[in-house]
Amino acid sequence: MPLQYPDFPDLNDSNGRPLPSLDDIQLDPDGRRVWPLLLSAEQAILRSQRRPTAESRNTLVAIRVVGWMLIDFRTYGMSAAYVGLRDAAVKCLNVDVQLEPGHPSEVAKQYQKVIELGLLIRNFLTRGFRSVTDPTLESTSDSDVSRPSFEQRQADFLTRLKDEKGSQGRTYAEAKADALFRDGYRCVVTGRYDQYSYQTIREVKAEVNSKSAYIVDTQLAHIFTGTAQNEYASEALSLLKMFGMDSLAEKLLWSQAMFNIMTLHPSIHWDWDDLMFWFEPVPGQEHTYKLIPRDPNSWLRSEPQRPQQVTFRVDPRAAQYCEDNQIDPKEIELPHPSLLALRAACTRVANMSGVVFVQ
Repeated sequence: MPLQYPDFPDLNDSNGRPLPSLDDIQLDPDGRRVWPLLLSAEQAILRSQRRPTAESRNTLVAIRVVGWMLIDFRTYGMSAAYVGLRDAAVKCLNVDVQLEPGHPSEVAKQYQKVIELGLLIRNFLTRGFRSVTDPTLESTSDSDVSRPSFEQRQADFLTRLKDEKGSQGRTYAEAKADALFRDGYRCVVTGRYDQYSYQTIREVKAEVNSKSAYIVDTQLAHIFTGTAQNEYASEALSLLKMFGMDSLAEKLLWSQAMFNIMTLHPSIHWDWDDLMFWFEPVPGQEHTYKLIPRDPNSWLRSEPQRPQQVTFRVDPRAAQYCEDNQIDPKEIELPHPSLLALRAACTRVANMSGVVFVQ
């Protein structure tokens, strides 16, 4: 039976969806070559799980991560990412032992190598894309000491835009201010205005009042949450490159880059951090995406009209300010399509494999 992908398991199933048979997948010859190893390793783990432990469940999830990620990259046309992962998986077949093919010791070493690959990717998913929002860094409030004028905010934005190392030196507060300025002081999904900006920027207040628009708290959300300041950086860098993100990998280790951030309402941000939805590009429409929830029935039930689609754009006010200062507005980076695609793949795979349940 042809595979219907993605077909998510029940949210109560912490082990994820079992890998499909070789007959049900559509991979290239090298991908199909490694598939029997994944199936065999999966079955070996299941047979050993008389009394499942956290370790055995993590091992099972690791195997499924490799399989489902191969399927996802292939299904969604992410060729560079697919080839990088496929080649890494094929290497798991080659073990440095002088044994007959199929010998138990050779198979055990193959299992160990593919499990190590899966655990590496699992950690990449949990550390790089699934995060726990720190409430102390979130919604700005009236308690903020500094309240720069709108003119000063614009000038600060331009200074950081001109600074080639701005993403490295940008603080969290500066990154949020820059994202708000680019996004028009609104949540990019709901279009609702940032409450703090309404309270402190007369231009925003006038705009909100003229439209009788809603105001809400907003938070700074990251597409990729990894940072260069920890021991995980080298692993993240190698996997980003394996998935074809060479041009962005080094910049991503400084997570405050404009192409990596956006403004979100807190409840949407929580779903984002929990890998409960992703952005899927609309063909032929630049920077336009469908919002795809893990569970459509529970997605934004509190919203009277659930948003179905979003177009990332530079707010006209920010664009005009750049033009007035001889800066091309195109230099203001929007959320990067390739990075959004990688996060979308990781979100689907995390839900298919059971990574969303990993603590």
